[in-house]
Amino acid sequence: MAKTKPKIVKAGPTKRFFVEMLTRDIDLADAILDLLDNCVDGIVRELEKKNKDRNGSEKPYKDYWVKIVAVHDRFEIWDNCGGIPEEIAINDAFVLGRPDLGRDADIETVGMYGIGMKRAIFKMGESCEVRSQPSSGQYKIDITPEWMEEDNNWELELSKTAKNQSFKNNGTKITVTKLREGVKKQFDEKSASFLADLEKEISRHYAIILEKGFKVTLNGHPIKPVDLVVLSPEHIGESDSPLIEPYVFIGEFNGVDVELTVGFYRSLMKDSELEGELKKSKRD
Repeated sequence: MAKTKPKIVKAGPTKRFFVEMLTRDIDLADAILDLLDNCVDGIVRELEKKNKDRNGSEKPYKDYWVKIVAVHDRFEIWDNCGGIPEEIAINDAFVLGRPDLGRDADIETVGMYGIGMKRAIFKMGESCEVRSQPSSGQYKIDITPEWMEEDNNWELELSKTAKNQSFKNNGTKITVTKLREGVKKQFDEKSASFLADLEKEISRHYAIILEKGFKVTLNGHPIKPVDLVVLSPEHIGESDSPLIEPYVFIGEFNGVDVELTVGFYRSLMKDSELEGELKKSKRD
């Protein structure tokens, strides 16, 4: 009896399943912070290309900015941090994962896994335009709802575009539309505290860079860095009363300079404040 050719059984993931699994374990705020991390990495690459030492100036980031718009019908993040080189856009930036693990190994970038931008986009909506202007010229890439449904098509089209006057500096503009219902509610500042909380997160996470000149706006509002000060006695070791002194450590590990300060950033809570915090924690 002649052998019949085996039939092919489909065993690959659907794109919808892949997207949902990729975004399930990330908070919306963290997704947006991932996009900001990419902007900071762009600045690092730009300074590296210009041979500028970030430690050689008090304000090494003063010429760089990010504008975030988060409203009911769209999310937008626009920067002037150098743009995505076309070769990287074609071969790396839109791949789910990082095929070239050695890229950026010699500079101090934040992103490691190569899924931050895609995961953030998928977390927020089903339609996206990425428009970037590196030094080689402007292009755009669209992610559409139709593409999201096509399980056998994992490729995107990069289209060269005429230089847009709004891009006075090289950078990237990501616009996400067709937002998910939960995201729309989070972006409504009248009914949710998400945007206020996001502003606090950015002011904390990027406090040092903001102090060094980096500018971030959220819906047109400039975000100021938190005041990073550690409380300490005015005259350490010169008082008979017990004092809580900060601990300062400076050292080097495997070529990495470390400066660590452990102490208090505000006065100790009063009993009434502590009681209020405990009640808030229970409600949360």
